[in-house]
Amino acid sequence: MTFIGGHSFATSLPYSGNYEAPYLRFFYNALFFNGAAVANVGLETSPATIPMGNTVPVTVKLRNTGASTATFVDNLAITLEPGVTYLGMASGPTPTVSYDGGKTILTFAPLGDVPAETTALQINTTASYASVGVYKIAEVTATYGDVFAESFKTKDCRDITVTPAPVPAITKTPPTQGPVLSGDHAEWTLTYANNGPASLLNAVVEDILPAGFSIDTELTTPLPTSSTSLPDGSLRLRWSVGTINSGGSGTITLVAHTPRITGGNEIFTNSVKLSGTESGGSTLTSPTATATVEVTKPAMDLNKTVNLAEANPGNTLTYTITPTYNDVWPLNNVVITDIVPTYTTYVANSANAGGTYDLGTNTITWLLGSNDPPVPAETAGPGTAYCPAPGSPLVLNTDATVVDTYIDIDRPTTNYGALTEIFTRPANATRLKYGLIRFDLSSLPAGAVIQSAIMTMTVSANRGNHIDKVYEMVTPWTEAGATWNTRNGSTPWAGGGAFSAADYNPALLLGSISVKV
Repeated sequence: MTFIGGHSFATSLPYSGNYEAPYLRFFYNALFFNGAAVANVGLETSPATIPMGNTVPVTVKLRNTGASTATFVDNLAITLEPGVTYLGMASGPTPTVSYDGGKTILTFAPLGDVPAETTALQINTTASYASVGVYKIAEVTATYGDVFAESFKTKDCRDITVTPAPVPAITKTPPTQGPVLSGDHAEWTLTYANNGPASLLNAVVEDILPAGFSIDTELTTPLPTSSTSLPDGSLRLRWSVGTINSGGSGTITLVAHTPRITGGNEIFTNSVKLSGTESGGSTLTSPTATATVEVTKPAMDLNKTVNLAEANPGNTLTYTITPTYNDVWPLNNVVITDIVPTYTTYVANSANAGGTYDLGTNTITWLLGSNDPPVPAETAGPGTAYCPAPGSPLVLNTDATVVDTYIDIDRPTTNYGALTEIFTRPANATRLKYGLIRFDLSSLPAGAVIQSAIMTMTVSANRGNHIDKVYEMVTPWTEAGATWNTRNGSTPWAGGGAFSAADYNPALLLGSISVKV
């Protein structure tokens, strides 16, 4: 009980339900509530701080924070300042939206009564500011009453503090590459950086390799912190790179094996991003960088020709079957089956290369095994010239029969013909080194049949899983003169400048040299 001038008044709560409260209104507010006993309609926003240069969700609420009901809330308008984007209503009525000089004005129909300590509506927005500072983000104007029939006007505003923040960025190069043979290497350089004024904490580089790709752990530097297979078949690689200070950067070399494909050429997209936190705990993520690689299927083909376009009864037809395969992956258990044409009769023992005839199925089968060296020899017909005799291979390993050098894109005018080693680097487009080798076959007589050719090389230095492809050269060159820029020390290569695909036959892959450690 409170005594004023000898009279007692009830002090029961809630204040709005006390029938004697109007007599003690000023006294209560001054002594107990500091004004909170009345209705109080205003704004609440969260969070209080956001990092600069980032788009961050911000919640704007209209609340009655007083201890009395706010009656007949009307003439309600909420203004969102420049830098704040209206997304929609999380709760409450839908407003009429208008714009004025970068501001967004939300006008609402009368809300009616809003009980004490109640949220009347909630607005979803985002805020983004390019520099640090304190910015006004929202203002509300409204009229309302209370249970004591008093009238109020409110004009309330809120601001937000923008703090220094990191700006994560990442690139992936080259943006395009290929065509690359299925199973061969694709290589990228991931360059990450923090372009903001504050440190990026707990930074993580995340790369998503498409389904079928696999990381080459010998050539990738540094190795990822984690590797996770995802439900769609892709592979998520993550590198934890710690704290990146303002202006800091780093690089990652990612090398992957391309997938096996069954159709024509396919283009795969690989994506990478950099994320981390700022000092306030907000997660920041760079724009996603992407790169594409075109993968071509193994070049397998089978060609069949016949010696006569027209034949009379009794003529002999000679069919020639030519298999080709240009992939870097050796084939195993290779079988060719051919059906003897209708109205023809197989000539006994006429199939070469170990072909066998089956009378029941009228087919000829060749079991070719593997295209790993040594390749099964061909059995030639009577009268064929061999040089040397079968079983006595011709060895070409002297200075008189072999010339060799290599060319280097990093040193385009240097000749290496006098060196005793050949350096190659086929996977890195900016560090290419190509070996050039020529064999003198003038000792072979005309009409000689080459059953097989084996090139043996000794590896003196290796970067594991290194694969060199062997192609036929079409541009003449000299051992003492060839450089990246010229084929003989003075004359440009066939393309009119530096070495290019015009100087060899890219459609004819003779084989590959694979070193796996």
